[in-house]
Amino acid sequence: MLPDSLEWQELLISMGSVEYSGGITEVAQVTRCSDDAESYIEKLPKSFRSEVVYRSLLDHCASKGYTKKAEEIFNKMRDLGFPVTSFACSHLLNLYKQTNKKKIADVLLLMEKENIQPTDFTYRIPIDAKGQSNDITGMEQIFETMKADGVEPKMITKNIMAKHYIFAGLVEKAENVLKQMEGEMHLAC
Repeated sequence: MLPDSLEWQELLISMGSVEYSGGITEVAQVTRCSDDAESYIEKLPKSFRSEVVYRSLLDHCASKGYTKKAEEIFNKMRDLGFPVTSFACSHLLNLYKQTNKKKIADVLLLMEKENIQPTDFTYRIPIDAKGQSNDITGMEQIFETMKADGVEPKMITKNIMAKHYIFAGLVEKAENVLKQMEGEMHLAC
């Protein structure tokens, strides 16, 4: 039997900062409400209202598709002086890939403005979004930008590209990517 929301919050308040971030997700899932998780944060001692705690709430809201709430949490994190990180931006990119692909460009521009170094993961999201939209040229442009920026594409990113090539009927391009991946696997052995 699950404790009621108040008992759960009181239990979590007795823990340390690492546990608090996990508690955010638990409160949100048990109560099925990100507002309860946000009020839980407000009850934490100020010293434990860390970036990790807010990132957990951002992750929950983004993974559930709560666009407005995720944007509010992201902006609150900025207002509180937490650094804008590729990790936080990745949550928004993933959210927008599902809800509003046009906003992906806004996040990428923010990352550029804030001088946030993109990762394979932050590039992978718009690559996949372009592929899902059957914009193969756009997908390839992002991939080339990624390589030009010195970010080494991981196997999963190349796999995503091969998948979109196949769905677009570009079998030769898919085969080339798969051969590259096969060569990399042999080098690793």
